[in-house]
Amino acid sequence: MSSYVLLANLRAGRCSNTAEVRLLRFWEARNVRKDGELMSLDMLLLDEQSTLIHGSINSSRVDTFRSRLSEGSVYSLSGFDVARANPKFRLSDSPVSIRFNDGTFFEPKTDSDKDIPTELFRFRSHEQFLALANTNRELPDIVGEVSSVRSTITDGLRGPQRVMVTLRLEGDVNVCVSMFDDRAVTFQTKFDEHVSEPRVILFTSINPKVVGGKLFLNATSGTHFYFDCETAAGKEHYEKLVGDGANSSSSKSKVVSAQKIEPLTVAELNQYVLAADPQVKLFQTESFISFMSTRCASRQARKRRQLIRAAKRGDRPDNVSTSNATHVADPVYVTEPILYEQVTPMIHRQTVSDDAKKARALRVRKKVCKLQLQTNKDVASTSGTRRRGTKTDTINLNISKIS
Repeated sequence: MSSYVLLANLRAGRCSNTAEVRLLRFWEARNVRKDGELMSLDMLLLDEQSTLIHGSINSSRVDTFRSRLSEGSVYSLSGFDVARANPKFRLSDSPVSIRFNDGTFFEPKTDSDKDIPTELFRFRSHEQFLALANTNRELPDIVGEVSSVRSTITDGLRGPQRVMVTLRLEGDVNVCVSMFDDRAVTFQTKFDEHVSEPRVILFTSINPKVVGGKLFLNATSGTHFYFDCETAAGKEHYEKLVGDGANSSSSKSKVVSAQKIEPLTVAELNQYVLAADPQVKLFQTESFISFMSTRCASRQARKRRQLIRAAKRGDRPDNVSTSNATHVADPVYVTEPILYEQVTPMIHRQTVSDDAKKARALRVRKKVCKLQLQTNKDVASTSGTRRRGTKTDTINLNISKIS
């Protein structure tokens, strides 16, 4: 008979001892990059000392254990593997996690004498959420009063689904919880089937993110949501609101700006564009003039480059002005002309500058070759012999060619 073990005493390796745990909740972990391929079935287990630990069943063994799983039930667990917990997306504070294998015993136990809590949540404050944002270190829980609910879900229409719930936390701080796809559909279904609009919602396993300086709490595959008094923690928060004088029956709806997505044909879209009132304002005069001045400068530079290339070829374009008359490029702005005669001195200066650079580079090369030649002669005189076909002869040849 195997001995009893607490979750806090688990160490890495195969464990043959027996632990009595409560299955708090479980969910499917799918790979969104592979069309939602099932990777594992994850769960959270709790023992009598309130030690929370993450458990995982590989996709190849999910069918073996799925029928036995029931949230809230107590189980006898033995013959499992203990591994180090993933430092990313942590669901508990335990340094290890449990992995089921082919020999794992996991059966319900109805006659357990262990006093195991029925729930355990890892709540964080607003400041702690900000510290965890964009780090992917852990997935905490949150509970708050519902301020608003926005949904884009409709029946019978394909496309991305999204639900955004704004919660008011302690200290009158508002945060937004975002749910997508299947999590959004599940939430909307439960929200619609509820007797009345919930005042308090508890979310589990959320991933905090900061986007544009604003905190968002994104739902994950492990996110569960509980309304009003479905949990002891939610009930405590709900009773606090009611005790402050709030009346759930007389409160107005929290569903705001609900969007209904309707199919639209291209013809209807074109008709709307043609018939609708204009919604774009014109630029202010100063901004418009600044924009046109920049555009004019770029045109002048492009025209100057064209004239330089033409002067190098010896061509004289027919469309280039040779007078000092003002050239009107556009009815909005006036530009100064670029004369062909003004470009020729520029070509000459550029040619002279290029010749000077080439001459200077040639002088530098000659000097380097002479120094190298002198060094080779010193080496040859020191050794007493002179080798033919060495770099010295090559350098002499190069210098003669340069000269």
